[in-house]
Amino acid sequence: MAIILLKQEDYLLHKLLTSLSEQFLEDGGFKEKMHRMRVERRAK
Repeated sequence: MAIILLKQEDYLLHKLLTSLSEQFLEDGGFKEKMHRMRVERRAK
């Protein structure tokens, strides 16, 4: 039973990391998001 739970946890963590990697590549990191927000606010 424990092995099944470990496999499920591994699978879900892998999906999470893959999703976060794709999101980072599309949207950038924290500093890039903050810079984008500052530029947009100054443009108003």
